[in-house]
Order: sequence, then structure tokens, then C-alpha cells
Amino acid sequence: SAARAKRAYAQENFLSQYAKALTTVREQAQDIADVEHTALRNQVSALKRQLRRDAAYKKALKERTEIAEMSAEKRWMEAEVKIPQLEVLINKADTRFAQDRLFNQERSHRHKREIERLNQLLRREQDARVAAEAHSNTLQRRLANRRESGWPDSRARSPTGSPVGDSGGGFGASGFTTSSPKDSLRKHSAVVAGKAGPGGIPPVSKKKLG
Repeated sequence: SAARAKRAYAQENFLSQYAKALTTVREQAQDIADVEHTALRNQVSALKRQLRRDAAYKKALKERTEIAEMSAEKRWMEAEVKIPQLEVLINKADTRFAQDRLFNQERSHRHKREIERLNQLLRREQDARVAAEAHSNTLQRRLANRRESGWPDSRARSPTGSPVGDSGGGFGASGFTTSSPKDSLRKHSAVVAGKAGPGGIPPVSKKKLG
């Protein structure tokens, strides 16, 4: 009976320790489950918050996209309306540019022709001045040569009694005019001055210059 009591006591002690061990394991498992549950719950909460943020961002992005599309479509329609007007303005600008270029070309040609004409007039005036000076020098040399050869001056008298070299163009014994070289030079200078104008330059008519 003592052995039986001892076995019963040992068995009861084993069951008690086993129950305690099971309780301890159960409590540890519960603690681990609670920790994992808390972690999972926190993760779920974080995911829910992230989902809400993503949904709000997606909604805002969608609204902005719709607004941008509407604005772009509006600008596109306005641009389509302005295209014909811009084409008209471009055509007018092209026409105006062509007209201005043609006008500038004509004015440039006209100015070139005017410059060439003025250059020709200037050359003719210079040639006339040089010719007048050369002719005047020639007459002066002739007058000097005649004076050196003993040609009578304007105060000499002809055999008929009329002054030799009279400005009136008297006639000598031979029946020809007896004007002096000085009178001829004076008359020629007067004619050249009348044709050439002041300074020996031939006058340019207003009709030609115009």
C-alpha cells in the first residue's frame, strides 16, 4: 500500500507539473499571439492609412488631369478658331512684304538712275568748264601772239577813218570786219558766260533735274 500511495503521489505530482507546464506554454503562446496580433493590427492600420492617402492622391491627380485636359481642349479650340485669322494676317504680311520689297527695289533703281544722271551732268559740266578754259587760254595766246606780231590795237584807225576793232563791227579797206582780237575774246567770253552761267558751268534745266 505504501508503494501504491507513492506511485499515486508521483503521478499526481507529474500531472500537476504537466498542467503547470501546459499553462506556462499556453500563456507564452498567448503572449506571442498577442504581440503578433498587435503587430499585424498596426500593419493593417498603416496599410489602411496608406490606402486612404493613395486614394486621396489618386483622386486629386484624377481631378487635376481632368482639369488639365479640359483646359488643353479649351486652348485647342481657341487655337483652331484663331488659325484662320492668323492665316489672313500672315497673307497680309507676305503681301505687304512683297510690296515693300518691290517699292524699295524701284526706289533703289530710281536713285541709281538719278545718281548716274547727276554724274553725267557733272561730267558734262566739268568737260564744258575745261573746254571753256581751254578756249579762253587759246584766245589769250592768240591775242598775245598778235600783239607780239604787231597787230594794231583797238585805238588804231583804218585807212577809211573808222576805228579798227570797233565794237560795232566796222569794215576795213578789204570790206571785212576789223574788230580786234580783244573784242573777239570779250564777245566769246560773254557768249560762253551766257551759255555756261556763273563760274563757266552750263546751266542745268529744271526739267532735266526734275
